[in-house]
Amino acid sequence: MVTDIISHVIHLDALMRHKNNVTNSTFYLIAAEVALISIISFALFFKAPNPYNNNIKHARLHEINLRHIFQKESITSSSKTALKRVIIDSFNEYFDKCQTSDFLKPISEECVNQSGLSMTLIDSLDTLILINANSEIEKINNFLKNSFTCKSNRFVHTKDLIVNIVGGLISAYALTSNELYILKAIECADVSINAFKNDIPKPLVNGYKNTAKDYPWIDGTTLSESSSFLIELKSLSCLTQNAKYSHFVNNYLHCISNSLRDKNKLDLFWSTNKCTSIDLGNNEKKNNDTKDDSNKKNEDHSKLRGFSVFSANFIANTLRYHILYPSEVTKTLIDWFHNNFENINFKDLMKTNDSLDPRFDISFCQLIPLISHMNFNHNNINDQKLNSLYKKLNDKCFVMAQNSLPAISAKIENRYVKVDNDGFNFDSSLIENYIINGLNHNHNSYANRERNYNSISHLKCGNALCGFLSQSQKIHNDFMDSIAISKWAKYLLFNNGEIEYNLFIFNEAGHIIPKCSDTQK
Repeated sequence: MVTDIISHVIHLDALMRHKNNVTNSTFYLIAAEVALISIISFALFFKAPNPYNNNIKHARLHEINLRHIFQKESITSSSKTALKRVIIDSFNEYFDKCQTSDFLKPISEECVNQSGLSMTLIDSLDTLILINANSEIEKINNFLKNSFTCKSNRFVHTKDLIVNIVGGLISAYALTSNELYILKAIECADVSINAFKNDIPKPLVNGYKNTAKDYPWIDGTTLSESSSFLIELKSLSCLTQNAKYSHFVNNYLHCISNSLRDKNKLDLFWSTNKCTSIDLGNNEKKNNDTKDDSNKKNEDHSKLRGFSVFSANFIANTLRYHILYPSEVTKTLIDWFHNNFENINFKDLMKTNDSLDPRFDISFCQLIPLISHMNFNHNNINDQKLNSLYKKLNDKCFVMAQNSLPAISAKIENRYVKVDNDGFNFDSSLIENYIINGLNHNHNSYANRERNYNSISHLKCGNALCGFLSQSQKIHNDFMDSIAISKWAKYLLFNNGEIEYNLFIFNEAGHIIPKCSDTQK
């Protein structure tokens, strides 16, 4: 019907253009064009889908209100006000200069745009909600409605898209019930699932072209990076009652657990085309001149196990998932960690390749609050072995932050760690342990938190936050990582032990991922 009317008007328009009377033809021409525009607009109004009327069925979302548990005893009113001011100033400095980019370089006043997803903007949202920064929240809402899209024509990290963007939007929705946030989370999650050509997601995805690709250096992905979607997609599946998101989670966990059962080895590199690991030893074997040398290298790579930057996030994300949604699959994975890591001495635990010196990376400390929570709350896990693993890590994490903010990495010498990179990248693991697990009895936990709090003024560069390239030399890193707001500053807002992991958990970027009633079959 609409097509016939439009065709008729176009035909009328053509006739009017051939009239001899200039005045009349002009009048009829304008009238026809106005009629055409009106009809098209009328048709589009009724035909075009309204994104805010999408048929989304919400499961019951557990009420999460964290605003009433801000610190009152250990944080004075004036210091809390100062922290809120730093958060707001840092966000506005970014927003005024780099809102269409991912990050701000505060010293040089330049922007860094890796993904085109305005990562700092989304990462800051839930923290701003917690401190009632209404003016800044309104800026973000307007940006989300008018300018934001996940479908940028570039390859972005699947991990960033899910952990920072989808996770940040889910967190904001959990705090406000504003459907704008959950709809944008769905939009971005639907882009991210282009990465799943098989059980293991590809590490890079292009939302505009709806395609994904591997890292060229391994023709696949790492174990750590591949796991950075579990709690976000599971909770989104529950919130929307759409099973397609949890489908990817279930397939991934079964793939890894089956491999672990068959090989009794935690492989660090994985194919994304089928459920199989990548043996870097075999790749190197092809390039060796002698059989003995190639066998030696292959043997070395067969010992890839323990904690490394390629496995730490996977272990942490499995723990996070089990805390929110315990299952036999995740229990099997966690039991394997305990059984294999408990009796390994600390130096060998960190050694994942015989050709590399064993190192301690600050990212390993993210396991501390998770293991501590499970040690006290999950009786179906072997507490004795869990406690042994906790002790191995806990002492070293405190050494990394003994007299300063947590350092980035250290060499392992015998049973000890020797810091050789004393930079600071806003690691918040020990603060998380303090606010989640209530460590009043642990002086080191309290002292570490206070050091972080008292360092706020030292971390300011201009009107924003910067990490350190070197703490001892007081050299700032000209870069404001978005977790400075989404994780580090947010955690400093909370009381000692006054929030706990039962209705939610913090994800890798510090976002609040809620647990909801899973009504799916």
